[in-house]
Amino acid sequence: MYYAHQNICFQYFNKWSTEGLWIKIQTKLVEEICSKAGRKKAPTAAIIDSQSVKIAAQKGIRGYDAGKKIGGRKRHMLVDTMGNILLLDVHSAATQDRDGAVE
Repeated sequence: MYYAHQNICFQYFNKWSTEGLWIKIQTKLVEEICSKAGRKKAPTAAIIDSQSVKIAAQKGIRGYDAGKKIGGRKRHMLVDTMGNILLLDVHSAATQDRDGAVE
């Protein structure tokens, strides 16, 4: 029974991801937060940052960040000046920061 519920949730997650619903929800939330703070609806400035994270023996992408001497994954985040996440991407830790930034 529990597995059936997991499968249904995953199906909805995939459907909503394909339809772009998660991005629409996130965009509306950022607009609402900015509006309540008395700012324009769309962010006018953003900051890119990355963080290398150690991971246990898991499947998926992984690499070695020689600068930080960490094996694992690297998160690249784009946040507005209020700290709202605009974009998030996960790469191998071997990805250079300049290459992880998406246009």
